[in-house]
Amino acid sequence: MTRGDASIDLSATVNAFADLMSGLPKELVRPAAWGPREQLAHIVFAHQLYVNCMQAIVAGEKPPLWVGSVHEQNARAVLESEGESAATLVSRLLDVHARFEKLAKSTEVQLAPFYSRKGATRRTFPAALLAIDGHIHGHMREIQRIARRATVG
Repeated sequence: MTRGDASIDLSATVNAFADLMSGLPKELVRPAAWGPREQLAHIVFAHQLYVNCMQAIVAGEKPPLWVGSVHEQNARAVLESEGESAATLVSRLLDVHARFEKLAKSTEVQLAPFYSRKGATRRTFPAALLAIDGHIHGHMREIQRIARRATVG
């Protein structure tokens, strides 16, 4: 899959995100307003939603859609992950992504229009992969900025 000339490997992106989170100092993954831990919880939550949608598509059912605003869903993701360590969330992300990769190989998922919330743009699955990859990369850049600011002081 390509974005321009760059090859897209969602597994590599997820693994890089997991490595980034695993390498952060503990003080950076403590609960914050919208810090690295909250963004990790958001990515885990969103990835699980994608898997739930894909499972429904394979089963011939209507996909469960993201309900509420992005801010409401982010708050839900953070609340649902309360008390879980960053290491546990990273492990959950890798487990969910393994299911994602398996489901992504199904013909039903490859051919279905892909969307995760009411009113969202329906994309082809390859286009959805590009959007998911870009979404994770955006959070990686934000977390890297937070980490740089913390080391500068």
